[in-house]
Amino acid sequence: MTAMIPVTETAMSSLQADFRAHLVEVRHLSPRSVTRYTRVLARFGDFLTKGTDAVQLADVDKDHIELFLRQLGGGKASWNARLTALRAFYRYLSKTGRLTVDPSRLVERIRGPSKEPIPLSFDEMLRLVEAVETASSAYRARNLAIVHVFFHCAVRVAELVSINRSQVDFERRAFLGVRAKYDKELVLPFNDVVADHLERYLEERDAKHGKSGPLFLSDRGHRLSVRAVQDLLTRYGKRAGIDRPVTPHLLRHASATEHAANGTPLPVIQSLLGHRSIKTTQRYVHANGAQQRDATNALAKRWHEKADSRCSHTKKSA
Repeated sequence: MTAMIPVTETAMSSLQADFRAHLVEVRHLSPRSVTRYTRVLARFGDFLTKGTDAVQLADVDKDHIELFLRQLGGGKASWNARLTALRAFYRYLSKTGRLTVDPSRLVERIRGPSKEPIPLSFDEMLRLVEAVETASSAYRARNLAIVHVFFHCAVRVAELVSINRSQVDFERRAFLGVRAKYDKELVLPFNDVVADHLERYLEERDAKHGKSGPLFLSDRGHRLSVRAVQDLLTRYGKRAGIDRPVTPHLLRHASATEHAANGTPLPVIQSLLGHRSIKTTQRYVHANGAQQRDATNALAKRWHEKADSRCSHTKKSA
């Protein structure tokens, strides 16, 4: 039975504080995202408590949420961004046992034409890695490991920054218990390209900070933020001469594209990316751990072939 959560200013303020802590400590969202989510929740609390008819949180339905979003106004982007924040809040309430019904899932996003990013080609990926290799010795190993984890493991940026040192399992060649979107925990396989770069980075990292704490650390030994990772990819993308902003999402597209070009079945790519669905017919095809392992190893083989070919071409041209 769902517990009755009284909607008072005090109760909502307490929930907001708990939710904010969850976003920071569990989901490791950027400060900007945390501020945006909690601002939406604060306005939602005002909507519920300061109207003429106060509503118990357990009684909020699809109509209440749609009315709230309409009253705030704005276009498609504003509607969708606020709905994303509310869905995150209701997932948190469900995960912590406060509610069992999520009315936010019944509210539709506003659809419209969207322009998918052009994924990086393999040549652009190699140029990006070459740009990262020009980094100072203090950052080179860490940043190379980050770029290779993005490309070979197709992780989301929030997933990458959430990984702790203890979750790296070289024996299984996997990141264990990675907290993913929708509060899922995943085992993410990595190949020998990633393993090589992780080992080089960890040799430096562990000597300074030991074998505990976040995997990817800042100058001060703190967990790298989402914003810091985004900034470093943008910076090295410009240095590599890539004609569009290089983002974590762009690297996920590049990874998926190369997997498809390499013959990886679409359901396996879906599993690697952690997507919920592709098409109805593909719900009947299941990717297992062995297929994921084969896919990541095949991508490593393709990486070596392309990198060696580029190196040979460069030497001949010199």
